Amino acid sequence: MGDESAERDLQIAQDIASDLGLSELELGSGLALGRLYAARGDVVLARAHLELGLNSAQALGLPELEVELLEALGELACDQGDWVEADRALTAALRLAGDDAQLAAMSCLGLGDRYARAGDTERAMELLLRARAEAERAGDRLLLGRVVNALGLTTHAAERYDESLALFREALALRGGTGQRVSVIVNLYNIGEALVRLGDAPRAWAAFNRAKEQAVEQGAHRLAALGELWLGYLAAARGDEAGEARLSDATVALSRLNDPQSALTGRWLAGRLHRERGDHPQAQALLRAALADAEALGATLLARDIQRELAQLPAHNAKKS
Repeated sequence: MGDESAERDLQIAQDIASDLGLSELELGSGLALGRLYAARGDVVLARAHLELGLNSAQALGLPELEVELLEALGELACDQGDWVEADRALTAALRLAGDDAQLAAMSCLGLGDRYARAGDTERAMELLLRARAEAERAGDRLLLGRVVNALGLTTHAAERYDESLALFREALALRGGTGQRVSVIVNLYNIGEALVRLGDAPRAWAAFNRAKEQAVEQGAHRLAALGELWLGYLAAARGDEAGEARLSDATVALSRLNDPQSALTGRWLAGRLHRERGDHPQAQALLRAALADAEALGATLLARDIQRELAQLPAHNAKKS
């Protein structure tokens, strides 16, 4: 309900701005619509709104909106594993930012996220620490929340889970009461995954459940499916017979919602469940197929997790010796 209502309101705002010739308001509504469609998993509509907005921002000479649109397009490309397009959009944003603190923070944030997803945590940290300094210089709390969350993701990728959990909680505090509902949901998921890595399943369950409930309220279908994926895994891991079916259904849903990396996460978790139960042949088949797709997608960090899971299988070890 919330998603459809937000979409309707944004479309109305965009139409009114167009009728009145209010270009910046029209483009701002288009940017928000693009991000909304991306959160919902509608990549085609998201890209269409963002590219249309970018062309208009360039024609009208609106550099701040141009940087925001390029960053959003870069993030969308990262979600799809299209690193060439991500690099093109994000490096263009950084060039355009110049000495403007807010624009520089947004550009460094986008590039930092791109390198973090590709597994280059050292380069990512350099960019994100610069983004944090620029966001603080600009006095932009919302942007700072995004940067702190990205720092959490990067320390998570570097397997510093206590540090990442603290950063995710800091980002959640920065975003609280700001109206950034989707960002709050994403933060809750990040907290949940950090807690899984730290072995705290009960608190992870609470974070994922809260995130899923809020995603359902907002009509954010992709994020709701992501919550179901993690809740299904945790349920299955504690012996709930319905858990594996929940995990499988959520994995299929995420694939249909154009979120290949989250769908691959579901396949990794399914392989892990089979390994933990001692069903090694099935685990190996699932994990090998997932690894091939993760490598093809350029999902370096996920491929690392899958390889480690495979390394724990007796058949895998015997084959490599």
